[in-house]
Amino acid sequence: MQASVFAQQGGSKAAMLPFGLVPQLDLRGHDWISEPTVSLEGRLAHFAGLHTPNRATSQAKPQLISDETDLLAPITKAPLHQGTYALEILVDAELPIRLGISLEEILTSYEIWVNGQMVEGNGKVGTDEASTVAALAPKCLALPSGADTFAIQIAWSNYGHRHGGIMTPPTLGNLSVLTLQKTTRTTLGGILIGLLLMGSLYQFMRYLFRRQEIGFLVNGIWSLMVAVHNSFLHERWLYQLLGDGWWSLCYRLELASLFVVFLASFVFLRVFFHGMRPMWFWWMVVSAHGLALLIALFAPMPLVSMLDLAMPSILLSVVLVWCLGILDGYRRRVDGWKEIMLATIAIIVAALANRFMLGAHVSSLLPVHYFFSGYIFMFAWILSRRSASTDRYVMRLGEELAASNLALEAHNEQLEVQVQERTDELVKAQQATHVLEMEQVRRDLESLSANNQMKVQLSRNLIEELTLILQAGGDYPAALKRLIANLRGQVATEERLGVLQDDFEVVNAEFYRRLQAKHPQLSKTEREICAYIKLNLSGKDIAQLRKTSHNTVNVARHRIRKKLGLERDEELEAYVQGI
Repeated sequence: MQASVFAQQGGSKAAMLPFGLVPQLDLRGHDWISEPTVSLEGRLAHFAGLHTPNRATSQAKPQLISDETDLLAPITKAPLHQGTYALEILVDAELPIRLGISLEEILTSYEIWVNGQMVEGNGKVGTDEASTVAALAPKCLALPSGADTFAIQIAWSNYGHRHGGIMTPPTLGNLSVLTLQKTTRTTLGGILIGLLLMGSLYQFMRYLFRRQEIGFLVNGIWSLMVAVHNSFLHERWLYQLLGDGWWSLCYRLELASLFVVFLASFVFLRVFFHGMRPMWFWWMVVSAHGLALLIALFAPMPLVSMLDLAMPSILLSVVLVWCLGILDGYRRRVDGWKEIMLATIAIIVAALANRFMLGAHVSSLLPVHYFFSGYIFMFAWILSRRSASTDRYVMRLGEELAASNLALEAHNEQLEVQVQERTDELVKAQQATHVLEMEQVRRDLESLSANNQMKVQLSRNLIEELTLILQAGGDYPAALKRLIANLRGQVATEERLGVLQDDFEVVNAEFYRRLQAKHPQLSKTEREICAYIKLNLSGKDIAQLRKTSHNTVNVARHRIRKKLGLERDEELEAYVQGI
């Protein structure tokens, strides 16, 4: 069966493969319901050159490279630019399902032949670099129905990528299950990329509309570039979007996006841990990866392939730098270092598990990519938590400041009230002083006027006395003596009244205050008469000082007694002296 199948392909001897070296997979009697898929890893023979019904290589005899699937066939490992995988599969003639093959990734262009017919292709397979058109597009194809044998040949050619041949082993199985798996992978990948893009937009908005913290900006760039890089890897979306002929540009951009991810991660690590030292180390790391970014974008493709070949060493250096940064964060007890350390250990374990359990190539569909995206989301969460903590601290300070401002305003208002009260008291005191001064001036003028009147009256009396003496004649010395005695009495009275006036000015202010507080119903004139009584002046003296009659003073004294509420047996003088 094996020999006849391959011998009948296209009728071309050059296309036929060595029958004894083409493996055969017998799946007759396989339960496709309980086990709907079968991996073809390790079951495909790999031959040098192109061996398909429509072409033959220059080799007279196909050369077997490996009797198992060579998942990684780098150009540097062997000078191989074309190859052909072959496998013969035996199944039951009548199956309840439709069989199919899922090819996640073959680098870089390939053709799939089943029973001598080409059923799928990617790019353009050529015998040299000029005739080869590289392309990357995972496929899920249906096998012919009704056949009990499938002779499968997968021819590939590669002149640009560091890998050649199958990167992820094909899977044979129920076409519906394979399609569902592909749809699930596409959906999960789309969700992952969408979450990264939304997270990036959220970080950019926080940077623009909050406090413009550089950590949000760098985390946004980091998330964005991881999303772009996953768009190159997952189902090769961006490769398919640009189409055939743009493979080299997409390859450059895929590597460049990865180096931008590295650079953004270094900057974020430094920002997140608050400026780690030493500076020369960080400048050296950033400069090296910046140079790699320039090589990926602008260097010739062979050099770009060599850069891709060194990717494992570059990834190891990135991991080492991250570990050093986390250890520095642990040493300085930076907020979030525990979560970062645990997450870093988890992602390293996931990468190692992927390397030793799933193969060397880190596919975008493998758990490590989801771990890494979750790693970025965790950084965003810690950064947001730290920002929220800072916001709460700032809010608390704002509330304390507002409370302090309110207390200060209340204190200022109280001080303003006190100042206003003191000012009002000072104004009232100044007004009272002014009134007292004006009253004193009035009294001085009245006293001066009274003295002048007394002097005028004394002069008139003196003239009258002298006139009477001259008219009467007789004894002049006796009359003169009598006149001198009257003058002396008048002078003594004026001196006494002057002394009393001075005492009145001293007693007046304090006595007025007490009298006003105790008997506010007294008028101003009545208070002055009480002040004269305080100085032990008689009614006659008071009448003379106030330039009024003695009877007027007595009437005023009677009115004062009534206002003071004195009984008949109470003396006005004694009561006033007691105030």
